[in-house]
This record gives sequence, structure tokens and C-alpha cells, in this order.
Amino acid sequence: MAYHLVQLAGLVRKHLDAEPRLTLAELSRRLGVCRQTLEKAVRAATGKSFRQCRAESLAVKARGLLAADGAHSIKEVSYTLGYRSPQAFARFVKIACGCSPSQLREDGPSRRAA
Repeated sequence: MAYHLVQLAGLVRKHLDAEPRLTLAELSRRLGVCRQTLEKAVRAATGKSFRQCRAESLAVKARGLLAADGAHSIKEVSYTLGYRSPQAFARFVKIACGCSPSQLREDGPSRRAA
């Protein structure tokens, strides 16, 4: 079966925006498309791997939750995003955003575009 790779990549992005912790294997099962085809579609449309796109979606979600209102603790945000520990979440934020979750929260919207 032939797929339109750009449309397929858009569908992948839509799913990742809704559920950033979604794995390639799970998405493949949901869409009924083999993992290699999904990876190829994402790379063709974005020039990035599925893993990189997933990390970007997760970083956007983390920035939004941390900058939103401060009502949720960093620990709550980390568990909301599927991390098993706040330390693992902090490592991810440091790599993805270049600062700690608390710094990201303090800087608010100015770091969102980072």
C-alpha cells in the first residue's frame, strides 16, 4: 500500500501533540502502519527522527504546563507528562530547553520559544 508521507507525518504530529509520550510502536499499532513507514514519513516531512519530534512535542507541553499558572508543582507536571521521577523530568527539560524546570517556570513566556 502506498502512503502520502506528508499527510502521514501530519497525522503523526497530531497524535504526538495530543499524547507526547506515545511510542512509535504504539502509534504504529493504532494507525495500522508499520513503524518503518511512520519513521520514513516523519523524516521526509521534517528532516527529524520520530524520537526528535516526540521530544519537541513533549518540550512544548512541558513549557506550557510549567508556565501556565504555577498551580501545579514540578513533581505534578513530571508525573502528568509520564515521567516516573522529577529527576528524570528535570534532565529532559535541561537537555530540551537548556534550563531547569524551576528556571523555565520563573522565566515563563520568554523561554517558550527556546
